Amino acid sequence: MSTGIRKNLILIYLLGLTAVLMFGTYLYSVSAQKSISDKVIRLHVIANSNLPEDQEIKLLVRDEILKNIGKEFTKAETKDEALETLYKKIPEIETISENTLKSEGLNYPVNAVLVKEEFPLKYYGVFCFPAGNYIALKVSIGEAKGKNWWCVLFPPLCLTEETFYNEGYEILSKTLSEKDLEIIDYSENEKKSKVNIKFFVVEKWQELLT
Repeated sequence: MSTGIRKNLILIYLLGLTAVLMFGTYLYSVSAQKSISDKVIRLHVIANSNLPEDQEIKLLVRDEILKNIGKEFTKAETKDEALETLYKKIPEIETISENTLKSEGLNYPVNAVLVKEEFPLKYYGVFCFPAGNYIALKVSIGEAKGKNWWCVLFPPLCLTEETFYNEGYEILSKTLSEKDLEIIDYSENEKKSKVNIKFFVVEKWQELLT
């Protein structure tokens, strides 16, 4: 076998191996992201505009929603139970939001709906959720042209201090698997002990796909 043919065969082999590895990491990324998103419900509140007063109102609406219905999600043991609760609570969520606006002298309409939508990479204190499609309670205020606010409604991470690792980990561990937690755990101990390769693989593929 000539040297040229041998080099070509080696090149073909290396290209094939690279393709197999890339496809394998792609499948892992899709599977890992889906494993997390299949167990999570997000809360997505969109302000009327980016004016300071509209951004402040957005946070007031968020606070009232969480204060009035948030604890319902501490009772849910599965995503399906949480979704059933949400379906029943949507009219109440809209009423709570509209009353909050009226108390501030505003008459913006509010639309609350369950949707499946694309979310960017998002840190919640020491947890980092990969970009991808998630089911969310989407609350649109007025023209809904302002900046968004996100959190994890189920498991009820919205209800704890985002940077409080122990409580947040306990809440998430009731729903997410150990493998899921390894991916989203971005605590200082995790970063110091090892590079979170699993998260890196998932997130880089999600960046390419979005």
